[in-house]
Amino acid sequence: MPDLTLDLRYLKYAVQVAEAGSFRRAAERLSISQSTVSRRVQLFERQLGFSLFKRTRAGAGLTPEGERFLQQAVVGARYLRNAATEIRSARKLKTGLVRFVSFSEDDRTI
Repeated sequence: MPDLTLDLRYLKYAVQVAEAGSFRRAAERLSISQSTVSRRVQLFERQLGFSLFKRTRAGAGLTPEGERFLQQAVVGARYLRNAATEIRSARKLKTGLVRFVSFSEDDRTI
């Protein structure tokens, strides 16, 4: 498997930009500055090796590569979140040995 280190927070920012249609609106949704969203998405694009967005004065639209990537990446992120949730839940379960003893009516002679 080729080495590809990605920060999942940057995926979150890219998804917000795609849904909002602009870096400004994504920043508002995330409660962080527009420049932070822009820088982190640019870093994410550099890590990936392709542009996710076509930037215009009107906003940001997904490139064909960006659309394909985000469709698959969102599914992958969902799998990761579900796996982590499942493991955390399993760790909370109490485990141990329980013994049950049964006495039949015949065993109770006086």
